Order: sequence, then C-alpha cells, then structure tokens
Amino acid sequence: MADATSNTNANRPVTFASRWLLFRASGCVCNRPGLRAYSSFHSARPRLWYHDILKRSSARCCAVPLLDGKHSKFDSGGGASPHGQCHKVVRGRVAGDIVTTGGWKNRTEGKGIIMTMATGIERVPVLRDGRWEVPSTDRWDDVYNPSDGSVIAKVPMCSSEEVDRIVTAARAALPEWMNTPAIERARVLFRFHTLIETQFDALAALVTREHGKTIAEARAEVQRGLEMVEFACGAPSLLMGDSLPNIAPSVDSETHRHPVGVCVGVTPYNFPLMVPLWMIPVALACGNAFVLKPSEKVPLSAVRIGELLIDAGLPNGVFSIIHGNKPCVDALLAHPHVAAVSFVGSTHVAKSIYQTGTANGKRVQSAGGAKNHMIVMPDADVDLVVR
Repeated sequence: MADATSNTNANRPVTFASRWLLFRASGCVCNRPGLRAYSSFHSARPRLWYHDILKRSSARCCAVPLLDGKHSKFDSGGGASPHGQCHKVVRGRVAGDIVTTGGWKNRTEGKGIIMTMATGIERVPVLRDGRWEVPSTDRWDDVYNPSDGSVIAKVPMCSSEEVDRIVTAARAALPEWMNTPAIERARVLFRFHTLIETQFDALAALVTREHGKTIAEARAEVQRGLEMVEFACGAPSLLMGDSLPNIAPSVDSETHRHPVGVCVGVTPYNFPLMVPLWMIPVALACGNAFVLKPSEKVPLSAVRIGELLIDAGLPNGVFSIIHGNKPCVDALLAHPHVAAVSFVGSTHVAKSIYQTGTANGKRVQSAGGAKNHMIVMPDADVDLVVR
C-alpha cells in the first residue's frame, strides 16, 4: 500500500516490494516480498491473480459542500445550475424526496445531489474536487431495478477528457493529504465507519434496489465492507517503518513507507458496496488519492460512498468518482498521473487491465475469475452433486 524505501548511511538507496494485497473483506494482509494473497469472501476465491507490485493507499476525496442549510446550487461543470438559481432540496434516505424545479428535479442522498429529469429518473453525477457534476457527454446508459425491470437512473459514459479533469483534480489534492499525519487520516475513517453504521439499513436497501440481491445478502455485503473500514482505521500501526543498525560494517538500514500517488479502483457489479470498500479505506489511510470507476450497472452505491466520505470530513479532491465503460477504463490506464490500478472482475478483463496497465508503467493488482468452491464429501450423493 505504500512504498518501502531502504536507505543506508553509505548513501545507497534500495527499493523493496511492499506487496500489500488487501483483497479480503476481513483484511488479509501479506507484506512479505514474494508472498501472494488470495481473497476470500465466504467461499469465493479467485482462481487467477494478475498483479504487479501494487503499493497504493489513499485518495484525495471530492468533499461536497453543496448544501447551504436547506438550499443547494448544483454545479454542472460551469458552476451554474440548469436554471441559474438555487433549488430547494428535501433530504431523504435511499430514494429521497423530490421537489419539482422548472422541469428538472434535485434529490439528495445524504448531502450529495443527483440531477433528475422530470420523469424522476436519476442522472448519476461524477465527483470531482468536492463537487457533484453532470459530465458533458451525449451518451447515458440505463440503470435498472432488477426486481421489476424499471429504469431508475441514467449513468454517463465519460470521455477521456472527463477522465483527465478528474485525475488532474485528484493529483492536485494529493500533496496535502499525503502530508496529513496518519492518525488524522485514520480519524476521517473512524467517522466514515460511524456513518456506515448509522446508515446500515439504508445502504443495504440501496444495494438491493440497484443490484437485486436479497436484503439478507445486501446486509452481509455492507457488514463485510464495514469490517474493511475497521481494518483500515488501524493502518497507522502498519505504516511504521523499520530500522536495522549495523546491517554491515558502518552501515545502518532504515525503511520508510510512502504513498504511491493517484490510485484507481475498477469494481464489478456483483458487490457494488463491498468491493469498493476493499480498496478505498486502505488507500485513503495510506495517504493516496483515489479515483473510483464503479460498474456502470450499479453506480448508486458508489455515489453513496462518496457522500458519506464527504460527511466524514475527507478533503476535497482526495476521493473522486467517474463512470463509464471500456473507453473510460482505457483512459485511466493510460493517464500519466495514475500510479496504480486495482481491479476485481472477470478473468478476460483482468488480463487486459494487467497487460495495458503494466505496459503504461502502472502498478497493477488485477483479480479475475472468482468462483464459489464446493467440497464433495465421500458420503455425498454424486448424482445430486452433479445436478
């Protein structure tokens, strides 16, 4: 999660691989060079891992001071709302209350704002430098409620220009965050943890609404994500360096951990809340800036994560959200200011991201091909197992 650099008093710097593979909901950590870690959520285990030396950690979040009392001004990129005025916003939980404003509607989930058309269908925003913005794109894909097949949102397919704007804002926010003491970064995560606990049922309902899994499964997902936040809150003790006096005659060795820079997370549709929380809290705790590209099929949970991080006090620009499909991901993989990429998804895409990212000089951690395994005991009915 962070660079480990060893310097001797003979002025001979040596860089070691700090391979912290944190793809386990309960917080599995392997930081010994050459050691691989495999994720485990219930019985799901990736059968194929493609990874480089991913030493990532934080994210400069786009904190969103969009609400002023009960009023808000929506920033569509140019700083003005569609009607050039402040619109009254009614606070809500999962779906929120909607107030008509001249053919458009504003809705809140926490304190973030999602513009909606008069039909009530949400237009999912991006998060850049502390502002929720509607990107300038002509392509919007549908987001469905699987329980009834209805369209509940429109998600933008962002261009490479939008990627550049968001990554540039994240890079600008990085220096201040990486120089923030680790204990203060952890305090933000403690507040984030408290907010997740407070919103536990609403988060589970949101996962069910956009993904379609049962509420019991959704609650289990939120719990696993919460456990990862708990792990990240203890990161200050894991970020301590090492020293070894007299490693050789007149030579002392010291190891220091440093943030990598702007990190990107590309997450799948099957766990819209849990998998992002595998990545985001640890990245933030270690002092990096983080850009999340959630699955375009389930973007609403990612937006809610951004809102809660803003409420927790994460500085503007440390955490960003962008939406899109393959062209968007390709632009992230090629961007010169992206230092590391973390991916969970299919084996085919995992290979592609690993090959493209490493070819562009990124540290890549790419997990693909997760399957649920079953052990057949000697007394089992083999025909029944096969069926």
